[in-house]
Formats: sequence, C-alpha cells, structure tokens
Amino acid sequence: MPPLTAEQIAYIERRRRQAQYWPWMALPLTLVLGGLYLWLWVNVPLFLNPQALVDGVRSGSVDLSGLTMLAALGNLAFLGCGLLVLGIILLTSASLWNERRLIAYLDQAGLSATTPTVNEARQKAEGDEDEAP
Repeated sequence: MPPLTAEQIAYIERRRRQAQYWPWMALPLTLVLGGLYLWLWVNVPLFLNPQALVDGVRSGSVDLSGLTMLAALGNLAFLGCGLLVLGIILLTSASLWNERRLIAYLDQAGLSATTPTVNEARQKAEGDEDEAP
C-alpha cells in the first residue's frame, strides 16, 4: 500500500478527534431528549399519553380548541419526533463507532500518524511542497 499523503493523515487525525468527542455529545443529547419527554409527560400529559387524553375528553376538562389541536398533531407525532431524534443520535453513534474501528485498523496496519511510515510520508510530502517552484 502506498504511504499516505499529508492531507490524508490530517483527515484521519481530524476524524479520530471527532469520533472521540461524539460520546461526550451523544449522552447529553440523549439525556436532554429524555428530560424533555419526561417534562412533557408530567406537565402536559395530553401530548404523550393517549389515556390522559381519553380521560380528559370523558371528564370534559379538554376544551374543543385543545382537542382539535391534539387531533391534528396526535400523540404519535410527538412520540415519532422523539424516536426520530433518538434514531439519529443512535445512527450517528454507530457510524462513528465504525469509523473509530476502521481508524484502529489503519493504526494496526502501520498507517497512523505516529508510525514511521506515515511520518516519512508527511516529511516527503512537505519536502515536495518546498521543492515546487
């Protein structure tokens, strides 16, 4: 395999840093999403809990304007949006985990930025740039 160029090395190192920081971002995002839905469940249960909506309609505590809004939006829309955001977080986590695994394979193959092969490629690429007119 030909040695990596300085551009490729810089890209791999940038992606390595990004993949390392993602778990620190994914956990708070998931906790914020969970907190938002917990807050909705406690303070506005009509948006998430279909049984609370049915009980509100039977007792007459849900006014007509609120009922039409809930009928238009639906409980499933709120749950679906939350599941969509959670799915995006999980898919991003899985893809970055896979990327970290592939970068580890590059390290095992001796192509990481800390190996002599890559350092030689970097020096050669920098030397070629200096020689250019």
